[in-house]
Amino acid sequence: MTRCLAICMRQPDNELIAAECLSLTGGAPDANGVAYCTSLDYVGRSSYIRHGVEIIAQAETFAELTTAIRRARFDATDFRIEWMAHAKQCPIGRMEAIVGVADAIELYYPNLDRPQHRFLLLARDDGFVFGEIVADSQRAYQTHLAKPYRTSSALPPRLARAAINLLPPTIRSMADLCCGSGTVAVEAASMGLEVWAADRDPLAVQITRANLDYFGYRGTVQVADAAEWGQQAEGLVADLPYGINLRRAQVDQLQALLDNAAQRAPVAVFLAAEDLSRRLGQAGFVDIELFRHRPSASGNPVTRVVHRCRSAVFQRQDSVDIAPVGRAADIGVVEDHQQAVEELIRGYHQAHADHDAEALRACHADAYFRFLGGNSDNPLDWLPDVYCSRDYMMEWGRDTAVNEATYQFSLRFISLRCNDELAVAVTQESGRWSRPDGEVIGSWEDKCCVWFAALIEGNWKIVGQYWRDAG
Repeated sequence: MTRCLAICMRQPDNELIAAECLSLTGGAPDANGVAYCTSLDYVGRSSYIRHGVEIIAQAETFAELTTAIRRARFDATDFRIEWMAHAKQCPIGRMEAIVGVADAIELYYPNLDRPQHRFLLLARDDGFVFGEIVADSQRAYQTHLAKPYRTSSALPPRLARAAINLLPPTIRSMADLCCGSGTVAVEAASMGLEVWAADRDPLAVQITRANLDYFGYRGTVQVADAAEWGQQAEGLVADLPYGINLRRAQVDQLQALLDNAAQRAPVAVFLAAEDLSRRLGQAGFVDIELFRHRPSASGNPVTRVVHRCRSAVFQRQDSVDIAPVGRAADIGVVEDHQQAVEELIRGYHQAHADHDAEALRACHADAYFRFLGGNSDNPLDWLPDVYCSRDYMMEWGRDTAVNEATYQFSLRFISLRCNDELAVAVTQESGRWSRPDGEVIGSWEDKCCVWFAALIEGNWKIVGQYWRDAG
């Protein structure tokens, strides 16, 4: 059982927040910003993770929680309890809950002004969690807002720090091909990384050096063309030329920059105003992931596309692994989860047969993709059939034509491979929808379906489907 929580900023449509949390802690936050995770070692350097919590007790009911707290052994000298409610209908009020937990912490007394131990009491739809806050974001990026030299198109320090945090947290050096006023360089240096930065503009180089000096940070900053600079590092981060005006950059200059970047580091993060996946692929990058950063209403109004990728042409031997977000890789057989995944897929079909919209939605993550592939084994040929959001699934539950139809199905499992986080199942399926008068609305015979599932907060959920003709 996972024993840690990461509490993130609540902004569900900001993909960068989830990506940073997963990179630093090993867990992705839910819509409320809470992630069950495996490590809290890097919470202090984060941009969007607020707290790291070691779980002491969790239970479905408040009475069970207080019983578990009484049984647990932990130091609570001079404690304070902080409350967070994410339940739609919380069965207990804030003060009643805090007092009840305080009473369960026997032999210790609270100290609200100068606590030695801070505890979090979290109310969720599925129960309660109690744990100690053992890590907080240091929010060093706030200090860097006071840098003496800046430009109008410079990255916000918080965004720059989050981009760096998408690199493997164990790297020791970082390169910035186009440093501008030095926002990325300053954030990386503050994390203790060896920083190499370059810009073709001598004034930008002077500004970056001055900003590093202002905070007492060290870094090597050089005048160099990003398309030719030869410095290598364990990771690379670049806010691409012309900042938010990337569309005005010359195409050949941009491609030459990316071509060179692929030779400079094994993993890289690029920030741009648009999707550059095709150009990154041409440069030799693979495993390209995109995260759209949508700023808050009070922040910088520019939406940026953050790309994380791995170089397939990097020549140095000691390459650095990158933990992908949402990419099912290296899946091995784990028999303990096979039955649960089989029941999940059968339950999906049974929910259709029972016209049970709630049961159907419970089979899925908050959203999933469905693809139609025809007879092609090449994923590039797969056509997105529908992006199934929660709103889409709610509309399905209100569809009169669906609810009045009869659903029949048969399936057999061809293969099922999983580990303790991800699963891929292949089934052969037949079925049909028919109206009460017997008219067939739709039918399929021996269709092959590939199911993608993930273990989310202890429950297997469907996150994707791919349909093709069997054979």
